[in-house]
Amino acid sequence: MAGSTAGIRATMRPPSIPPHDPVPVHEAHPLALLETAAEERFERCTRLARRLLDVPIAMVTLADGAQPWLPGSRPLEEPPREPQPSLCHRAMDCDDVFVVPDARADARFADHALVLGAPYVRFYAGVPLRGPGGLRLGALCVLDRRPRALVDGDVQALRDLGAIVADELAALRLATVDPLTGLANRRGFFALARTALALCSRSRQQAVVAMIDLDRFKAINDGFGHHEGDCALAEFGQILIATFRESDIVARLGGDEFGVLLTNTNLLDAPRALSRLEQTVAKRNATTTRPYALSFSCGIAACRGDAPSFVADMQAADAHMFALKRARARVG
Repeated sequence: MAGSTAGIRATMRPPSIPPHDPVPVHEAHPLALLETAAEERFERCTRLARRLLDVPIAMVTLADGAQPWLPGSRPLEEPPREPQPSLCHRAMDCDDVFVVPDARADARFADHALVLGAPYVRFYAGVPLRGPGGLRLGALCVLDRRPRALVDGDVQALRDLGAIVADELAALRLATVDPLTGLANRRGFFALARTALALCSRSRQQAVVAMIDLDRFKAINDGFGHHEGDCALAEFGQILIATFRESDIVARLGGDEFGVLLTNTNLLDAPRALSRLEQTVAKRNATTTRPYALSFSCGIAACRGDAPSFVADMQAADAHMFALKRARARVG
């Protein structure tokens, strides 16, 4: 890899560091499901990057900030939580390959945690990963413990591998996102919940799952057409996003059924969040120009803290919701 970095023109912008929530899992980032297991397709790309560029470490870093090191790459046993911008976030904010030939000789990184401590990074190169519409997905990075330089062939190889990883990430994102509402779908909900519950367990936080049905959805479809039905679902999805915290996971599970995993929350706290949802829906109904009101039914259940129990927790919340519906029907 001896040579120059000719042809690399990476335009830098100030690095953006996503905020950290108490349990940093965001419903807007279903790519976080990659943190739950090693993905062989990304393993192949990082293995190929290590071999082609002759480096000991290659990894994929995600843009959501929840966990910057993809376990499939296994670059570090215990990656540190960095108070300063990570090298990979610098790469994400570039337009092309970002290269640091010798981090110890670079004033921007000489005091960086990963330079002063394990894995003692000297050389770094990263290519930003972009999705449809320029969506920032992450970066493919290669690191070495000694100073290096890239030749033009290495630069193109990194670009090509980055394009492959970006395509895989975009496809995986599409597989875990509901296209109508932009929320996580059922697959994404389970994957994100697995990560969130593990984080809650480690930090000894409680969690609550809420199952929510959009009421009278069939009447909206029948009375105003399927387009308006789709609009109602999309609008309700946005209301959910606006009501719950970024650390909560919001999903459309199918049809008129939605789910929310409230992290760092117990059964005494959850009703306050649902009260905010009621207020937001009431405000929408008072101000909307659409020819129908929105309403919902909801049931909640405490999560027992592990992924295998999560399906049963969802069923308990669903049973609670239907019990409330029956009680309401008797009163009505």
